[in-house]
Amino acid sequence: MKLYVPLRDRDLLDSFREVLRDELNRIRPLLQIRLYEQEQSHACCFMIESKMEACTVQVYEGLPCAIARAVGAYLAWKEERYIGRLVCSHPAYERVQEKGGLLGYVLYHLAGREVGQIASRASELTSDVERMVFDYFQQEQDLHLDGFFRFRMKAKLCQLRLMVDMYIEEYFAEEEYEMVVRRLRAFLASQTVRTELLRVVHEGGTSFRYYNEEWERLDPSLKLAFPAETELPYVSEEADIVRTLAAFAPGTLFVYTEQPRAPIIMMLTRLFAGRIIVSGEYPLVSMVEDT
Repeated sequence: MKLYVPLRDRDLLDSFREVLRDELNRIRPLLQIRLYEQEQSHACCFMIESKMEACTVQVYEGLPCAIARAVGAYLAWKEERYIGRLVCSHPAYERVQEKGGLLGYVLYHLAGREVGQIASRASELTSDVERMVFDYFQQEQDLHLDGFFRFRMKAKLCQLRLMVDMYIEEYFAEEEYEMVVRRLRAFLASQTVRTELLRVVHEGGTSFRYYNEEWERLDPSLKLAFPAETELPYVSEEADIVRTLAAFAPGTLFVYTEQPRAPIIMMLTRLFAGRIIVSGEYPLVSMVEDT
């Protein structure tokens, strides 16, 4: 088998060489393997010769699996570089203050969408790309890695372009969301305190009961309007809760809930940071009202 790595990817050669040797060493107990390397005019050629000790499925698939993993690593590096170019050439890139943050965001979310392990005899192959390389070597003996990346992965690269655009849009949407949340939190913190201690009992979902410090039931009908720059980035039920709490303007907000990790509780914890206490103990007064 022969693998051709273009010399314009010279910066990837050492890493590819190391991965290829490691993968071949893993299967040396199964095969007699010799690896040669020759630099040509436009590419570095890795020549691999092997001799089987026994003709079993494990031995037969061992070499293409090893090469598929090594080539998969190379193509992953190429893919990451390609994603970097897509991000940097995006029209919105110049609007980003934290350039590395945008690229990191896109790479992180793309990595989260990787396909899991493939059930087959070559079960140790962990990506679609590795499987493509494995299947290629069932018919061919020579592989030009750059050509494989540009042509055999064309559909995947097209999908990557669409996904990069999608995650860049998500990044800006989240940035805008974070900005509104910071403004809203600052607005809530600047309010004049009208209720020194507000007790709120979470009944599940977006349902709450409101009490004062002496456990007297409060009417939550009053809601406070917010300035346009703090327009709430929440659904209407959540927004109504925040407006109700803002109308009470609590110095300390004590929330009783059996679901401290519920989204609505996490949202309130964030908005009222520094003056909210969340308790997992359900108050006796609520139990009495329920009976």
